Amino acid sequence: MRCLVIGVMMLLSPMQAMAQAPNPGGDGPTILRFTTEAQARVRPDRANISAGVVASAPTAGAALAQSAENMNSILKALKNAKVDSRDIQTSNLSLLPQFNYPEGGTPKLTGYLVQNTLDVTVQDLKTLGKLIDAVTSSGANQLNGVSFSAKDPAAAVDSARKEAIAIAQKRAELYASALGLRVARVALVEETPGAALPVPAPSARLLSYAQANTPIEPGELGYGVSITVTFELR
Repeated sequence: MRCLVIGVMMLLSPMQAMAQAPNPGGDGPTILRFTTEAQARVRPDRANISAGVVASAPTAGAALAQSAENMNSILKALKNAKVDSRDIQTSNLSLLPQFNYPEGGTPKLTGYLVQNTLDVTVQDLKTLGKLIDAVTSSGANQLNGVSFSAKDPAAAVDSARKEAIAIAQKRAELYASALGLRVARVALVEETPGAALPVPAPSARLLSYAQANTPIEPGELGYGVSITVTFELR
């Protein structure tokens, strides 16, 4: 078998391919290697709210007391909304001195700033808008954002894996046919570590939990994988 080296870069497709026969004139197989990517989209069924209290006062004690009062009200509101204590976590608590910087003068301490932030996991998206309203109306004056996730993404990731493999197999058959060869076997399958991560993907059908609450649009999540498959052609 003569030496054959082919390198292909698909600019319009997330795929790379390489085929080569390492033994010119020999009987060894032609090696074909593809790196393919695929993504499966799913609707999120869990959310995370990052919200908290920013309080300032002339003294550190007064700032902390004001922050604590508001935070206790927030925690009470979450408890009344039946949020499990395991889904509530303090993610930040800071106390910072505040200064006035007069031009040409010495900085002067004017007070203290307290930031107290909670991360709240929402297990039922239908309650998300209501919970945001409850948190802000009970004392939260800082809302850092809302993120979405899937409780069990395994099925979506497996679907993406199957699609990536199917793409590689289809391309292998195409290259083998074009070269007058056949696919003898799959020699190796490798998955890029950490590739199966959720990626926000806007959906044509966004879910809106508006009613009388803050409207929230969860959209979809895309779980993607990158797989390298090595084929032997003969």
